Amino acid sequence: MSNRPDRVKIGPLVYTIEWKGQDWEDTNRLLGQCVPSFQVIRLSERLQPDRMACVFIHEIYHALADHMQCFNKITPEQSASVAGDGMTMFWIDNPDAFDWYSGLIESSTTKRY
Repeated sequence: MSNRPDRVKIGPLVYTIEWKGQDWEDTNRLLGQCVPSFQVIRLSERLQPDRMACVFIHEIYHALADHMQCFNKITPEQSASVAGDGMTMFWIDNPDAFDWYSGLIESSTTKRY
């Protein structure tokens, strides 16, 4: 699996990814957080790969929605644009993050239950 990203590009902006431990989780009761005004995404480093994949995309979606100015109420069409156009832009601009994310998914789908 590729190295976890420490920065990602969202449109013209570069976001820093801060990897947080248990103290941060316990204090904030969060697994992830996006702070667009500071161009920061915070993620718990203790998550299992399948949960990490979900939380990572969740926070990327927040950053994309902010970049695409989808504030307050968002229509289904705006949501689809963030998901389709925004995620396509994100993966094109961040191939290393894509490789890392793909590794999370791959490790989750190869488990035997």
